[in-house]
Amino acid sequence: QGLDGGRTQSAAERNAKPDPWIRILRPVQEHEVWVRQAEAKYLEGDSKKAKQMLTRALKYAKSNEDELGEGQCLHLLSKLAGLEGHTSHAIQLELEAQAYTNVFEFWCESCTHLADMMAQEALTVFGGHSLDDATSVLASADDTFGQVLKDKPNLANDITPLRAALRMKAAALTLSNSVRQNSMGSSLWQKAHAEHRAAMDGVCEELSALGGGQQLVQALLLRCQMSELPA
Repeated sequence: QGLDGGRTQSAAERNAKPDPWIRILRPVQEHEVWVRQAEAKYLEGDSKKAKQMLTRALKYAKSNEDELGEGQCLHLLSKLAGLEGHTSHAIQLELEAQAYTNVFEFWCESCTHLADMMAQEALTVFGGHSLDDATSVLASADDTFGQVLKDKPNLANDITPLRAALRMKAAALTLSNSVRQNSMGSSLWQKAHAEHRAAMDGVCEELSALGGGQQLVQALLLRCQMSELPA
């Protein structure tokens, strides 16, 4: 039920987005400051204080109908839950966060974190296919970003590093499994290893086209580590 005199809002009213410049020009509200302070505490490793501030900020964001603020609070709470090892709860919070805003930068960060948590959740599942499930989740997120890039090639500088990070994580998980299986005398790891090793060639090429940087160095190192295992 809407807040306009008890009248139920129409779908058009609910989906209407204010002009982004209006948000930029309006005064910063107190709960928005708390979100930034909580993010700083999160980066400092003070999870307890960050959670307290986010819980308070979320309450005020709801009361002020600040959907972006709600999404940011839930996103950071999801990251805290992930740090504490509560991956299922982290996934739930992140899915809730995505329902509040479609701001591009937020969506990118949210999708990346969600894929990471879902991959982590897959790795905790007992059975021989947990690694396959984890890399499949990462590949699905990579495909999603790839579709965005196909539709909007001007976003290459934003999307390419995100896709690279997903493929690097999948390759690192595969490498760890390859080393373990190789030490046991198994050769079942070789096909997946070769596929992810080849994917790293593409990652290095794409990052080089963007001018390199620290992520390219990490990708080159990972590719080198994967090449050290016998084919």
